[in-house]
Amino acid sequence: FRVITTFRFLGNFTVLAEGKPLESWSWVKEGTNLLFTGVKLVYNGTEDFYPSNDLFDVILQNNLGEVRYDNSSSGRDISLTTNVGREALTIMYEVKVTGLPYGALLNPLPPFYVKVDNDDPGIPQGFLLHADSYDDPNILMDNDREVYLTWRDSPEFNSGIDHYVISYTNASGEAKLVEVYGEKRYVIEDAAEGLFEVYLWAVDNVGHEGAITSSSIFIDLLGLRFEGFRPSSEIWHTTRDVECSIEVKDIGGSQIDGPSIQYAISTDGPDNFGPWMSAGINQYGSSLKVVVLAHFDDGEDNYIKFRAMDRAGNGPFESEAFQIRVDTQGVVFSDFSPATEEWLASSTQEISIVVSDGLSGVDPTSIQYRYTTRGRQFYSGWADAGITSGGNSITVTLNLNLAEGRENYIQFRAKDIAGNYYTYSEEYNIWINTAPRIQIALPQDGLEVLENKVIKFDASGTEDEDGDELQYTWTSNISNVLSHSPIFQMTLPPGVHLITLEVTDGIHTVSDSVTVKVKAIPRLPFTPDSDHDGDGMPDIWEYSYHLDWRTPSADNDADGDQYTDYEEYTAHTNPIDPTDYPKKEITSTKEKISYWLYLAMVVILILLGILISTAMAYRSRKHAREVIQKELEEERRLELEAMERALKGVSAARLEMLSSGVGVALPTLPAAPVAAEPEQALPPGEEAPPVPTEPQPPSEEGAPEASVPESPPEQEPSEGGQKTPPEEAPPSQEYVPPGGEAQ
Repeated sequence: FRVITTFRFLGNFTVLAEGKPLESWSWVKEGTNLLFTGVKLVYNGTEDFYPSNDLFDVILQNNLGEVRYDNSSSGRDISLTTNVGREALTIMYEVKVTGLPYGALLNPLPPFYVKVDNDDPGIPQGFLLHADSYDDPNILMDNDREVYLTWRDSPEFNSGIDHYVISYTNASGEAKLVEVYGEKRYVIEDAAEGLFEVYLWAVDNVGHEGAITSSSIFIDLLGLRFEGFRPSSEIWHTTRDVECSIEVKDIGGSQIDGPSIQYAISTDGPDNFGPWMSAGINQYGSSLKVVVLAHFDDGEDNYIKFRAMDRAGNGPFESEAFQIRVDTQGVVFSDFSPATEEWLASSTQEISIVVSDGLSGVDPTSIQYRYTTRGRQFYSGWADAGITSGGNSITVTLNLNLAEGRENYIQFRAKDIAGNYYTYSEEYNIWINTAPRIQIALPQDGLEVLENKVIKFDASGTEDEDGDELQYTWTSNISNVLSHSPIFQMTLPPGVHLITLEVTDGIHTVSDSVTVKVKAIPRLPFTPDSDHDGDGMPDIWEYSYHLDWRTPSADNDADGDQYTDYEEYTAHTNPIDPTDYPKKEITSTKEKISYWLYLAMVVILILLGILISTAMAYRSRKHAREVIQKELEEERRLELEAMERALKGVSAARLEMLSSGVGVALPTLPAAPVAAEPEQALPPGEEAPPVPTEPQPPSEEGAPEASVPESPPEQEPSEGGQKTPPEEAPPSQEYVPPGGEAQ
């Protein structure tokens, strides 16, 4: 057992600057973090007996008065951190132990010094790029990729220059960074063509990067340059001998060797050139213009190229291959439509033609046409075809109205892009055969007749402008083929017939249709002159107006117009239209007195209205009085006109219906009337149950041919100006006249 009262640091005292070991009196960059470590405090003579943390503290202090503490380093390496700041200073650091008796620490740590560098190095001086060596005075251009770099030191007054950095883009387009240590020269072997620029800067010993400087040199691996070739490859030439020119320029400075300039041509693409031929240049210079007249073929496979050497012997250097386009041929016309010298159906024709040029292409704005419908000697002037977009093949489409016959001609012309003059197409002959135009005059579409009515068929107005012989075929959807004549007449069986006329001129076949409705003959229980109820009005007349033909009704007033049905019958007016009634002359003295009394009352009322209106207008302005006066005058005029019409009346005589047995097909009639009290008689228009009737005996002279009543004529306009159409009849039984036969 023994007591130890002395201590020592065990380990290797280390200072780290941003993680890297640092020696005393080294340069550091401003703002650098320092770590003091590597030793631990132990009892003297031991390696693993440590004083407890409550016995000591480890401190770091510098000559600037800054202090850092480590209060818990027992059993581990000390750890003291600090920052050098941003001032350019020399700083002394000391590591000390507090809490121990004086002299108890046997190996105190020595002071540690750092120098702070807070500025960047200067620009490298005299930076140059040389063509072929470090001493080559040519610093402007080079004919290879090897470039020599030289420079002098950069100004640096603190930590000193550590190395230089070179930056450039190589021939492959890659960005390169090269660090050069201990030298002020460098060789680049992969310089890019064109203006080759290199950047250089210095890096000092603490990592400061200095300002950048640069230098450049033009790298030209060809030596000669060809430019300004004429003509442009976009131009088409209408001659095979084409003048070509180009400028040759010397980049290296040794001048161009004129006699060495040659050219070669190809008419088979850019890879099959003929022999080289002299361009005939016998002079020298840094820039020479070469002009030659070269011969080519039609097409786009013509090429020309040049080559030359400089006077220093570099070369020969070749130009690129320049394309020469030649087109000495005009456009071509093809695929004309419609067919020529063949009869065409319509005078309105769509004309089309293909205009093509396999070389320079068709100039769309040059396409024109002319045509005639009267023969070659009467052509119209040339007209623009209206084409705006071009190409090697253009389809031109026109719509023209041509004349029948063989005198229609059309011709086209066009230019190509190269500028060759107009090429003319042939003259295309177009024959027009127009189809017949059907005109069915009879029967009218929608015609309605009874079955024994003879129907006229008339298509004589059908025309064919070509004068061709026409063939006619009339058919019915019920009776099949009716006739092959343009005009004929016949009866048709009952039904709705779709009549179709088909006409052909041997080339075209056209058709048209009409509808004809054939009704079965109606059967009526009375003759046109019979009057079963003896009221003086024929049964057929009463039936046509839906009156009761079975019961005497002469004194009835079916339309309430104050005139009996008999009066309407004798006056030929409509008994069921209150606006159509017999007109009577005012002949009696009583009627005349009533008329003049009525007229006087009307005049008095009008005058009274005028007086009242005048009184009311007294306080109105002049304009209002004029307006009211005009209205009163208009009212008076209308009243007088109404009175005049009342006196004169309007003739509304109704045609005597069915007087000759002709009229519309009538609806089915009820049977003979059954006796009934007057008050029980059916009203007009209402049917009673049918009762069988006796047919009328035939006349002694034999039965006449069946005569079918035609549609009743329209009513004459009544006083109000309206027509009264006949009532629509309900479905009817067939009417068989005396001696007739039911169908």
